[in-house]
Amino acid sequence: MLYLKSKIISLTILLVLLFASCSNIETPVEKKDALVSDSTILSANETFTILLSGPPPPIMYSNALDIIGKRYRIDFVYAAGCIVSERLDDSISTFNDESLYKLNKYYHKDLSLGLFDQLDKENSFLNRVDSSIRNKESIKKTYDVADKSIYYTKKNKSYLAHFISSNTEGKIMTFRLNLIMTIDSATKNITKTVLKDSLIDYNFRNLSAND
Repeated sequence: MLYLKSKIISLTILLVLLFASCSNIETPVEKKDALVSDSTILSANETFTILLSGPPPPIMYSNALDIIGKRYRIDFVYAAGCIVSERLDDSISTFNDESLYKLNKYYHKDLSLGLFDQLDKENSFLNRVDSSIRNKESIKKTYDVADKSIYYTKKNKSYLAHFISSNTEGKIMTFRLNLIMTIDSATKNITKTVLKDSLIDYNFRNLSAND
């Protein structure tokens, strides 16, 4: 549940950023101590890091990053916005080359190209699933899904669609988990629906240009 809370907050911030102009602020690239060494053993808290650049990704692509990241223990981190200097671009490439080398060594196979192919396929699949859920008449008649954010996770061979509603009072935004649907990854059919009404107990100050 803690993981879900953190991702909901990240997705909400992402929604705000999608409506903002691209920033030309660059984030310095630093080597992280958490990056694994030449040892092929990862501790429970260690992950690989892949740096990305560009505008905030669409919501489904962000979901795909989370799903693929969890599969391979990768943190995808945006290190720059739309404007990337040559120096920063070189730094990102150097950092990622080192990360991919260690990733390939850990899994004993070359994931350098296939990793982003998997991201594209996951993104495409999630978009089809999301469209199917939102446009299915039986669902629209039974559940109010039009104004809900849907966060997708994967468990074994099924996807879980978490329907999230939000409410803003002043500068405080609260979230509630309203519904969870289990979706078969092969058929895209809904196999289980669980009604929820759980307050996600994480509040944060809403972002605004004046803050």
